[in-house]
Amino acid sequence: MTSSLLEDDVQDALGVLGDPSEAELRRARAHAHRALFGEGDEAPLQIGRYSLIANVGHGGLGHVWKAHDPHLDRVVALKLLRAQALRQSPRARDQLLAEAASMGRLTHPNIVRVYDLGDADGELYVAMEFIEGLTLRSWQAQQNPDWRTLLRIYLQAGEGLAGAHAEGLVHGDFKPDNVLIGDDGRVLVSDFAVAQHLSRAQASLAGSGRSSGREAARLIDEESWPEAAEQTPFETSLGAHALPIMGTPAYMAPEQLDGEIADALADQFAFCVALWEALFGVRPFNGRTRAQLREAIAAGRPRPPSAATRLPKRLLAILQRGLAEDPAQRYPSLGALLHELDALASRRRRWLLGAGLSAVLIAGITGVAFGLSVEPEPWECPVDETYPYLGWLDDARAALSARLREDPGALDAAALDAVVGRLDTFAARWDEARTQTCTELEREGDEGMSAFHDRALCMYAAGGTFKSFLEILMAEGGQPRLVARPVVAELPDPRRCVIDISDPQRAPPPKRARLDPEQRLRLAQARALKHSARLDAALAMIDELGAEDPPSASVELDHGQLLSRLGDTRAAIQVLERASALAELDNNLQVEVLTARHIAELLIELDEDPERGLGWAERSALLAARINEPRERLASELLRGDASLRLGEGARAIEIQQAAEQTAVAALGPDDPTLWLAAEHLARTHAELGHRDAAIEQLERAIALRTLELGEGHLELAALRVRGGRYLALVGAREQARALIAEGHAELDEQLGRGHVYSRRSARALARRLYAEGLDPDAEALLAGDEHPDALLLRARAALDHAEFEGARALVEALRASLDAGLHPREDRLHIAALELDGRLAALAGDARGLAQARADAAAILALTADGGRRRDRPRGLALELDAAMRAGEPVEQHRHRLAQALAEIPGLAPELRAWARVLLWRSAPDSQRADGLAAARAALEHAYAPTHPARVDFEG
Repeated sequence: MTSSLLEDDVQDALGVLGDPSEAELRRARAHAHRALFGEGDEAPLQIGRYSLIANVGHGGLGHVWKAHDPHLDRVVALKLLRAQALRQSPRARDQLLAEAASMGRLTHPNIVRVYDLGDADGELYVAMEFIEGLTLRSWQAQQNPDWRTLLRIYLQAGEGLAGAHAEGLVHGDFKPDNVLIGDDGRVLVSDFAVAQHLSRAQASLAGSGRSSGREAARLIDEESWPEAAEQTPFETSLGAHALPIMGTPAYMAPEQLDGEIADALADQFAFCVALWEALFGVRPFNGRTRAQLREAIAAGRPRPPSAATRLPKRLLAILQRGLAEDPAQRYPSLGALLHELDALASRRRRWLLGAGLSAVLIAGITGVAFGLSVEPEPWECPVDETYPYLGWLDDARAALSARLREDPGALDAAALDAVVGRLDTFAARWDEARTQTCTELEREGDEGMSAFHDRALCMYAAGGTFKSFLEILMAEGGQPRLVARPVVAELPDPRRCVIDISDPQRAPPPKRARLDPEQRLRLAQARALKHSARLDAALAMIDELGAEDPPSASVELDHGQLLSRLGDTRAAIQVLERASALAELDNNLQVEVLTARHIAELLIELDEDPERGLGWAERSALLAARINEPRERLASELLRGDASLRLGEGARAIEIQQAAEQTAVAALGPDDPTLWLAAEHLARTHAELGHRDAAIEQLERAIALRTLELGEGHLELAALRVRGGRYLALVGAREQARALIAEGHAELDEQLGRGHVYSRRSARALARRLYAEGLDPDAEALLAGDEHPDALLLRARAALDHAEFEGARALVEALRASLDAGLHPREDRLHIAALELDGRLAALAGDARGLAQARADAAAILALTADGGRRRDRPRGLALELDAAMRAGEPVEQHRHRLAQALAEIPGLAPELRAWARVLLWRSAPDSQRADGLAAARAALEHAYAPTHPARVDFEG
């Protein structure tokens, strides 16, 4: 019985983190037996190369020994880590070893040096600098220092933490017991890395089901909470070391209490808890259980200091920000917090608010010390109540309405009411948010300044957006009708600046504000220019913003979007990937969603790399679902369907896109105008799969929904008609395609002028249809003066169709020269088209040199399309191979098979390409297949060209 009880005591003593090692059990049994009976073996005196001198502390992670290192002849503190999680998780063990190695290389005057970490008989140990002195907790109790002395000590400890953060290291269990005050006056932080990696190991084991019952109970048992919350295990000169696994509850950040791994922002929270406790004698949040403590933090109201405490109110505000429940609301780094504390310690006051706003934001706010009797002055809210509405009074409101009505092709009454109503709604909501902010700030005084700072910046940014959009709408020479609907749709909701940050429906705010108010205003102006199709002016403004430090994810997002609209796809993807990385760094989920979606769009819709695009689309969809953005989720899910189509899964593509629309309808309702996007994607998918009726039905629905949203005459509606014409061409609706593109082009040309990039693109789209209809003079008139590679390509194809071979060769040479000169963004599709035309012209010669050139061009095309990109251009190389082999009198069966397979598997091929390929397959077919080949070729030609087109005339002749 005695043996059994003794074993239970040993297990209870050592089982905080799970099953102890055999070596620990042997030492524990020996010590317990000696305590009970006065006899027994001594504990082992050797761990690795270290000779143990004395056990100077013990706690949740194991024992700390004073030991001697014979190799370097020095005394060290040797911590023996008892952690079942590490023994069962090789990965966590390896990470701990690697981080300890990093700590060993880190030399900082405020960090205890780590000399060594190793493994002896299955036990991990850490050899550290041995400090003669006291823990910070013990030192505070003995010295009872004033607040300035405390602040200087904590600033030194904070410098140690910040130094480790700069090297990518996190503490995970900062508290006064883990800070040492040496007899030589040094302030040093101890116990980096250990608790952090034990936490990761424990999380890993819990996820795999390998965590022991005792460990699981240890994490969730509220009965033991009071003791655990207050626990300070090592009451020795070596300091207290981390509570098992998760850190010490009373100092833990809320995200740690929720089970997340600690990061630098969690260290900041723990630092503020410790400093608050040192200054005021109580910790900021009280709770006898984990749930109570978590609830107290969520309430966001730290326990106030006693009325007799005389400290600067600014100090309280700094700590309150560091104690924010949401990590994103804390200081962006511990260094930023220390900077403000240092200003107080040095008797300096710095209000670090946005440039140009500090006088407004802190008007009437004073730095009165707690407990002083001061005659209050009349209070005035520092948020200027007129700020966002400059120009939005009754007379200006009427002026804008008149401006919108007078604009050529003015908005109809319903659209006008919608625009003005949206502006009215913004103004009312901004005033509502201001009233709430001012009421709370008046009630809380300086105590509310920390939260007020971020809230005010948010509101001023929203107001700046509002003002800049009004300026665009009222600008002389502008085209407010074009931008009014999309501009007001981008207006933020000012209520989001004051919404409860615990609302699960709200996207978490970014960790740091990258733009000051003036920069936000310029970004809003650039976006308004983008909506009005003034792309060059918008890009110039974005370039200026992008050149400023620090870089902004929002600016890079707009930069990438503009490059895409200007046709520089590769540069756009690079910029958007940079924006995505910045957004992830800042925890800016809104921008992450948008960047991921735009990257996916470029990779998928332009057929650059559909497989990689699918990954970006899935990422965007997941993030959009996480932050409850159903419209962004819809757009991302539709792109997933596009990717499936590009990868040859047509039925799957339709299934994904229909499901995405159903999900959006459930979230937004059946009448939400965003559903036009689903209709367009489905129209394109059906068109590429050859589903004529379904494609036409969905396209008509998309145009109807977009018209309802924007009104007739809008640029975006015109662009949709141009795109829709391409879809109609894919299903052989040639005349309808030409008419729809002509309608869209006329609108763009009238509103933007012939030289605008949008007008030039629509002109080329229309010229292509005119060439297909045999209306070459009309096509040439549209392309007059256009030296873009796409225009040269259209002319070259037309010359080849008319057997004007010399003219075609000259145009191909001009196309290649333009591409080689880098006058336009590099696009593989243009190089592939140039190679195809060059090969076809070379093959027409029929001699060995010409056929060799054709084969070389075919090989180059196949190489450019070998990795999955430009999949729809791959048949060009295959057709060229077949043409050359057929003209050389070589076997063609293998070439025929590869080309026929590509035609069957790759959707969305250009009608002209499909027709050329079908004619080649017919001409090269064996007698048994010629009848079927003839029918397929005739159908493809009818699909692509009018009866008077040379390709059809020659074929029928």
